[in-house]
Amino acid sequence: MTEPRGPASPKPRAPKPIAPIDWARQQQTEHEQRPAEQPARHTVDTITSDALDQLYAEIAMQTQWAVTYKSAWHSAQARAVGRRDAIARAEQAEAALTRARGYAAHLDQYADATASVADRALFRAIATDLRAALDPQEPTP
Repeated sequence: MTEPRGPASPKPRAPKPIAPIDWARQQQTEHEQRPAEQPARHTVDTITSDALDQLYAEIAMQTQWAVTYKSAWHSAQARAVGRRDAIARAEQAEAALTRARGYAAHLDQYADATASVADRALFRAIATDLRAALDPQEPTP
């Protein structure tokens, strides 16, 4: 059996953003409150060989992470540029199709305005062929 739940507890609030000067003051206060026997950083006099080896290992690991993230960033940037170029080409193609559809509409207007039956048939045939080329219909099985 499940136990009945009481009223839902309120969601924890996100920490309130603080101004840079307030952050600096908070850091200074925390620094001053650290015990004197525990240095915030190693010094030449306090570091041991094991601690130094650990620092070098951390530096090597951080360097490897930096190289990995840098290559990932460059790869993502190249993909973004390629995507942006593809979108620009697609927009240009769509604009060209819109212009061609407009030309087909103008051909229909010319066909309506011409007195010659042969010209009317020619304009309508060209407009029909142009529309068929722009928007091909899939054959139904």
